Amino acid sequence: LRNQAASAVLTDEWRHLSPQLRQEYSELRDRYERYFRELIHQGIVENLFRNAEPKYAALILLAALNGTARWYRPDGPMTATETGELMAALLLEGLIRTV
Repeated sequence: LRNQAASAVLTDEWRHLSPQLRQEYSELRDRYERYFRELIHQGIVENLFRNAEPKYAALILLAALNGTARWYRPDGPMTATETGELMAALLLEGLIRTV
């Protein structure tokens, strides 16, 4: 997370941008969400992911990832790499223990 404060502000306060910047932000956000939906859809087609609605799976993943800016602390108990690895494991594999 390179610019944690800016990320947190933009994620929460984009509605207060000027109309032109809000439009640009919305277009970028929509393109990013679409990319995630396409990746998830492809993973389902290739039988890598469970059959989940790509739109909602993408929104859930993005919400978790965007939320990191609110709680991650570089001086906390986990490095950015450790945090990323834990998030990847939990978001991709879930909490359920498999045999």
